[in-house]
Amino acid sequence: MENLNINCDNSADGSMLKLTHAELLDLCLVCRVVVNKPIHLSTLEKRLDPMLEPRRQMTLVTMENNKFMVQLYQKGDLVKILDGSP
Repeated sequence: MENLNINCDNSADGSMLKLTHAELLDLCLVCRVVVNKPIHLSTLEKRLDPMLEPRRQMTLVTMENNKFMVQLYQKGDLVKILDGSP
């Protein structure tokens, strides 16, 4: 995670987001895919985007052991995902 940049511009209209580091970290989810083979980030993005349907763009960051981080950019997206989770 040392290459993680949470200050990139991922807003829908191309303008720079005005979120602090703490606010961005509060909008992160760390997830794990439970399979015995490596997961490709592009495949995961294709599957997650229609399921999560974020209003703003989301960013996926690969971690170790089939873990990944989902960076969201709007609290409403996070609430919607958490409310719909088991």
